[in-house]
Amino acid sequence: VNSSMGVAYLLKKRFPQGGPVYILGEIGLTTALNAAGFYHSEEPGLAVIGSMDRDITFWKLKAATLLIRRGIPFYFTNPDRTFPTPEGIIPGAGAILAALETATDVTPIIAGKPGTTLFDFALERLGTLPQETLVVGDRLETDILGGQCAGCKTALVLSGISTQEEANAWQPYPDLVINELSDLLQALDEH
Repeated sequence: VNSSMGVAYLLKKRFPQGGPVYILGEIGLTTALNAAGFYHSEEPGLAVIGSMDRDITFWKLKAATLLIRRGIPFYFTNPDRTFPTPEGIIPGAGAILAALETATDVTPIIAGKPGTTLFDFALERLGTLPQETLVVGDRLETDILGGQCAGCKTALVLSGISTQEEANAWQPYPDLVINELSDLLQALDEH
């Protein structure tokens, strides 16, 4: 389950018939939206949907800005300002979000973490209750906060964004803190 699926889930609840939307994002977002009955349109449609876009241009930002300023509902997948890559930390979807918020003075509906929409969608798909579900992530302010808000157990992986020092200051402390994802099974056995 990812934030593209989450935004498609949100849109389907609001617009069950599907229809045209302006998509500012990559193939994963387009695929999730298409599967829910939504398709890209340059014309004013049901909503403007934003996400990570490694091919972002001024012209895409301009088109989205003009639609949002016309009152078209504005949704965004996630607010992650950065994300880790083998090369280092690079701009994330939140960097694009910041540009659009600055240009429009509009705060979008966020489908991803730390809001509970994505967790509600995941729990529905899994058929599990929050208290029997473990949320695993590398970012305290989105993954762990979102899991905690949804009532789930949480596991912080230190190989990504957040550090042990940040985890020590976090309240409430995650249920598990592990160095690498490969340490998860052992940590669960010991917990």
